[in-house]
Amino acid sequence: MKSYDDVLAHRRIGKLHTYDTSRVQLYGVGIGLGKDPRDTRQLAFLRDDDPVVIPSFATVAAWDIGFTLELGVDWSKLIHASQRLRIFDALPSAADLSADTRIKAAFDKPAGNATLLVTTTELTLAPEGRKVAELESISLARDFRVAGAPEGRPERLPSAPCREPDHISDFTTSAQVALIYRLLGGRSEIHFDPQVATDRGFDGPIMHGLCTWGHACHVVLAAACDFRAEHMTSFAADFSAPVYPGETLRTRLWFEQQQVWFETTALERDVVVLANGYSQLSVPAGA
Repeated sequence: MKSYDDVLAHRRIGKLHTYDTSRVQLYGVGIGLGKDPRDTRQLAFLRDDDPVVIPSFATVAAWDIGFTLELGVDWSKLIHASQRLRIFDALPSAADLSADTRIKAAFDKPAGNATLLVTTTELTLAPEGRKVAELESISLARDFRVAGAPEGRPERLPSAPCREPDHISDFTTSAQVALIYRLLGGRSEIHFDPQVATDRGFDGPIMHGLCTWGHACHVVLAAACDFRAEHMTSFAADFSAPVYPGETLRTRLWFEQQQVWFETTALERDVVVLANGYSQLSVPAGA
């Protein structure tokens, strides 16, 4: 069993990640951009000449599951609980990124023989060093304990206002969405092989959680700031349940000045799949 101090000391500094416009385009298709091929606002994210990069792309631009697995965590027992993103500058359509990743906190969950790990990654453009984004990922590592870790949990995301939403968006996902998104690096068989998914207790292959999260980012950008990616300064949500490819995502959104709260359900099953969604903008939402 690793000690709390050893886990907090775990870090990876200056890992280089490179992406090009093709990866940006593939990600865009993977989160439903271009579903209406006549919508030039969406096509701006998919064009060959300097495509706009949607903020949620940061989660795959420097994806590094190996960092957490180095602690001795079993990947099959790792549950992504929440993803948070702060944006400081727009990501270029192609770039070299330097990633500094560390364990920010660990919380003991003795009842479940598990640990809640909070991992942060700071992304800067290489070699100039300009900071573009900061990611915070919260994951539950089952059958993994950290000696001396405190009980508790990270700070909660803000709750939505107690009133009817200002906007509701329905988005039907592609039946092939998991097959497309896995090409970005998440090759777990649970997103591909029906038998593996069934053996894990699902009705079939499921979407990647970050794919659902990316669809929500797409919806928030469309509804709150007319696809103007430069106006989004943060985006976050908790994962509540998996989504099956082809299901309709219903997202309820609340606007208040430069803030957006949202909640996403799988419409056909009436199950919340993203909870406590929250985004900050540099302009009034919905204006």
